[in-house]
Amino acid sequence: MPEAMKPSDEEDLLQSVALQNARAILLARRRAEEELVLAKEDLELRTQELSRSLAMMQSTLEATNDAILATDGSGRVTGFNERFLKMWRLSGPDALNDHHKVVNLTSGLAADPNGFLKRIDEIYSTSPTESYDLLELTDGRVIERYSRSQRVDGNNVGRVWSYRDITRRREADRQLAQLAAIVESSHDAIIGKNLDGTITSWNKGAELVFGYTSEEAVGQPVSMLKPAGLLDEEAGIIERISRGETVGHFETVRVRKDGALLDISLTVSPVFDSQGRIVGASKIARDITQQKHAREAIRDREIMQRLVEAQESERQRIARDLHDHLGQKMTALRLKIESIVQQSTDAFSLHNIVDEIRQYATLIDRDIAFLSWELRPTELEQLGLEDALGSFVREWSNQYGIEAEFHSNLTAAGAETVRLPQNAETNLYRIVQEALNNAVKHADPGNVCVLLQRQKDHLVLVIEDDGAGFDQSSTAGPDARRGLGLVGMQERAALLKGTLEIESQPGKGTTVLARVPT
Repeated sequence: MPEAMKPSDEEDLLQSVALQNARAILLARRRAEEELVLAKEDLELRTQELSRSLAMMQSTLEATNDAILATDGSGRVTGFNERFLKMWRLSGPDALNDHHKVVNLTSGLAADPNGFLKRIDEIYSTSPTESYDLLELTDGRVIERYSRSQRVDGNNVGRVWSYRDITRRREADRQLAQLAAIVESSHDAIIGKNLDGTITSWNKGAELVFGYTSEEAVGQPVSMLKPAGLLDEEAGIIERISRGETVGHFETVRVRKDGALLDISLTVSPVFDSQGRIVGASKIARDITQQKHAREAIRDREIMQRLVEAQESERQRIARDLHDHLGQKMTALRLKIESIVQQSTDAFSLHNIVDEIRQYATLIDRDIAFLSWELRPTELEQLGLEDALGSFVREWSNQYGIEAEFHSNLTAAGAETVRLPQNAETNLYRIVQEALNNAVKHADPGNVCVLLQRQKDHLVLVIEDDGAGFDQSSTAGPDARRGLGLVGMQERAALLKGTLEIESQPGKGTTVLARVPT
């Protein structure tokens, strides 16, 4: 057993224990104060970090082009950006607080408020993870709306709404669709290609013009449409397009899928991307084959008209020469022969010879007079077609001893004569001449009838004879038809934009029928 402690020793032990406890308490207090300081500093750091995160989030919200709104699980506003206020025309941040709900904020501009509200209620009642719809507003804007739910530990704690004004994009899409419809419905071939000449687009018009389907053409070189002799043409076009030039109304030739050559009018324009760089070309090709043939026909008709005019001028010159020179000399010769006849009454044989010479001279003189008159019908110039044809048919009948009649209704009884254009009168007159001369040369007719009638908007000219006729199949060759003068008559009718038909059978005569518009 230890020896019992003294009172002084007990006091010292108690003091030592108390001192150790005090030191422990002081140390614990200091540690607690240090931990409190550290916790406070950590809280401040966390608060600053959170503030920075919130500021960054708000800055991000403000930087986006979309209008953003955040709500809690019941639809009350918890956050938004400036673009949201502008989109929905709210006066400022004070217009929003946690008592506002998204359903009340944005329904005022909706074109269909009931449907709008119903849609919002459905979203909050069903809480889908994502939702998307389009809003048509009363001011004409179209808004694309997207929302996504915010969940924590599987619980719905809110929703973020994103609104984007797509009015311009919608209008651009509409215009683009309209342009695409126009391009697709165009009868012209509209072709897109890149700068290396590869076809990138091909409309229905291109299918009709060139015969290739879109599937066959897209991805192929545009040179497949070019004849062998024009392959170098593309390089020049690409060079001009690369400089930003437009090649307009360039006439050239292209090849269809079936190998047929087409005359086309080509317009090529550069295609730019969003940065203004030239990335390709758009070609509009119009098939002008028929138009070109029509132009050539018009040109040929003009050439023919000039030839006819030159022919008429030459006829007039020859007529003047026959009348003024040869005709006068023949008249002088005939008068001299008449004088010889009068002085040779005693020589019977000489008188007979001179008399025969006089008859030949009279016939030659008459033929020259008729030929001169036929070449230059003064009545046609002075009185018009109706009178000129009447005189010609009578003189022709007397000249060749063939019965001939002329009938016309151009001038009604008591009415003033209405002249036709000079070229119409001239060509119709020459058609009658050619037809009657053909009859004399080839048909040996006994009777001829010429009929000229006005019918509504055109003239009808008919020349009939009861001569030998001919087999029309025998005039199929160009030389045979030219020999009969048929081509000349048809060309004259064509100059007047009319038609000429011929009906004939061997032994049944010939009918020439011309119709020309008035």
